[in-house]
Amino acid sequence: MDISEQKYRHLFEAASDAIWVQDVNGIFMEGNRGWQKLTGFTVEEIKGVSIAKYLSEKALALAREVRHKLITGQAFEQPYEQQVYVKGGSEKTVMMSTNALMSDGKITGFEHIARDVTQERQQQANVRAYIQQITRAQEEERKRIARDLHDDVSPDIIVLIQKLDNITSAQRPKMPAVMANLQAVREQAVKALEGLRATAQGLRPRIIDDLGLVAALE
Repeated sequence: MDISEQKYRHLFEAASDAIWVQDVNGIFMEGNRGWQKLTGFTVEEIKGVSIAKYLSEKALALAREVRHKLITGQAFEQPYEQQVYVKGGSEKTVMMSTNALMSDGKITGFEHIARDVTQERQQQANVRAYIQQITRAQEEERKRIARDLHDDVSPDIIVLIQKLDNITSAQRPKMPAVMANLQAVREQAVKALEGLRATAQGLRPRIIDDLGLVAALE
C-alpha cells in the first residue's frame, strides 16, 4: 500500500460522514465507520450484497437515475436527498453525493458520501405542521369574529340607523318625542358599543396584559 492509498484509507475511515463503495452492478464492496453508524450494519454483514435490497422502490428509481447520469456524463444537482433502509427496517433520510470510480478510463464502481438529516427533516415537518395549525386557528378566529360582528353588533347598528331615520324623517317632531327617540338611540348606541367591546375582549382578554399569558391560562 503506497502513501497516497494509506492517506485515502485514513480519510475514508476517519470521516464523520457515511461513505460506501459499490461496483457497477450495485454490489456493496466497502463502507467506513460513519456508514456503519448510519445504517447499523457492519461491513461483513452486507459485503457482496446488492444495495438495492436496502432501498425502497422510489429510492431505487432515484439511484438508477443517478447511475445513468454518471455513466452518460450528464450533470445533476449534488448533494441530493435519498432514503435508505437501516438495520431494524426503519428508513433514514440522507443528503448524499455520488461519484464514479474510474480505472483505465472505465467506470468500475461508485462512491457515495452521505449525511443523516432524518432528525432535521422531521423538525422541518413539525414546523410545517405547527404553521398549518396556526393558520387554521387564525382562519377559524377570523370566521368567529365575522360571525360575532354579523350576529351581535350589526343588528344593533341597523336598529340604531332606523331610529335615526325615524327622527330625521318626522315632519313636525315634538320635543318630548324627539327626546324620547334620542334616549332610545343612545341606549341602542351603548348596546352596540358593548357588543364591540365584547368582541374586542374575546380577541385579547385584558387579563393577559395584566397578569401575563401563563398566569391568565392558570
